[in-house]
Parts: sequence; C-alpha cells; structure tokens
Amino acid sequence: MSSKGFQFKKRVSKLSSPESPEELFLDLRKRDHSIEHLWSHQADILRDYNSNHINSENVAVELPTGSGKTLVGLLIGEYRRIVNKERVLYLCPTRQLVHQVHEKSKQYGIKAHAFIGKKNEYPPEEFNQYVNGEAIAISTYRSLFNINPHFNDPNIIICDDAHGAEQYIASMWSMNINRFDNSDIFWKIFSLFDGILPTEFCDIMHNDNPALPRKLIVEKVPTPLFVDYLDQLRGCLKIQTIHTIG
Repeated sequence: MSSKGFQFKKRVSKLSSPESPEELFLDLRKRDHSIEHLWSHQADILRDYNSNHINSENVAVELPTGSGKTLVGLLIGEYRRIVNKERVLYLCPTRQLVHQVHEKSKQYGIKAHAFIGKKNEYPPEEFNQYVNGEAIAISTYRSLFNINPHFNDPNIIICDDAHGAEQYIASMWSMNINRFDNSDIFWKIFSLFDGILPTEFCDIMHNDNPALPRKLIVEKVPTPLFVDYLDQLRGCLKIQTIHTIG
C-alpha cells in the first residue's frame, strides 16, 4: 500500500492598512531600533490630524526646530500613500535638507526616494515608484514651483519649512514692469495710484533721467485701497497683453 504525501496550502496573511498615522509608526518594521516611541507632542498632533483634519484641503502644523516635525510629516504622507494609494511629494527648501529628510526616512523605515537635479537624471525605477504610489518623493520647492515642474500630478504635497517656499511661489505670481523698458504700461499703472502713494516717492518716480542716483524706496499700495482699483488695473494689463501679442 502506497502512501501519498499531502501538500497543505499555507495561508498568507495580508497586512491590513493602519487605522491612523500613529498606528503606522508602530507597524514600521524597518524602523531603527533607537527610535522606540513617538514623543507626546508628536502623538497629539497625529491624533488631532486623524480625528479632525484627515479630509481637510490644507493643514498647517507648527513645531519648533528639533521637535520631530519631519517624522510627523513623513508619517502623514506614508499613511495616505498606503491607505489611499496617493502620490505623495515631500518638499524641502534646499538640496541639503532633501538629503537629510531622505536619511531620516530610512531611519524611520518609510519608503522614500530623493530627487534633485534634472528630471531626466532621476532614476526611472524610483520615479515610477512615486508615480505608482509605491514610495514618497522628496525634492526641493524648485522642482514643483516653476514653469515646467518635475512633479505635476501629486495628490498630497507636504511642505517642510513652508516659509521657505515663499520666494518660489511669489515669483510664479509676480509681474515686473520696468519704467524705462515698459514705459507706456508703467505710467498707465502708476497714474492709478499717484494720489495714494507718498509724495516723495512719486516725485522720485517722475524723475525721467535713469542716470541720476535715486533712493532705493519700496512702497506698497494699501490693500483696502488697492482692491478698489482692481478693475482699472486689469484694464491696463489687458491693453499691455494685446499690445505684446500684436
């Protein structure tokens, strides 16, 4: 009598999605053993986010330097990547900070890749992992805020040191009109606010000789008054646009 061996099918257990960013921290298997716990303020912020801001369009988190804000940001990003299959982009002001955050992500056991330099030099496999929601992308503000962004379809953007993005964002929404190179449009706009701006400033601007030394003075039209002139300002800019195209 011959006997046949039976092959038992092994049950493969699937890891369930974490219920919160805080729980995700406990599930990070590749986390450095020296990072045992969240600090109490980190846990408080993550709980507040999960309870009250998980569906908010914009969320600001304020923490002092050295208080673990990078871990908070990465946990939120990793949680949304895993649960919602979202493309997560983590932005830093400088390349040095990109490398620092990337090293932190390795210590935390969070899958992320650093992207700096030219887009055509990005490792294709790593970039595709970001596109497919398989890893977080870490890059500079410049890679997003320019006329030809390297990342044009992130679902979630995490801004580290958000104040550092001011210069990049402002440049995208600013218009510079030189009084000598764009004389017509400059004086049309200036005439709108001539009676609002300080007299000394207006006298300096009316000096037509570019060779004469002028004081470096910056003036801002008061916002409440500026709003009253928006329609007229749009009219001036529309004239300039038509003139430029023609």
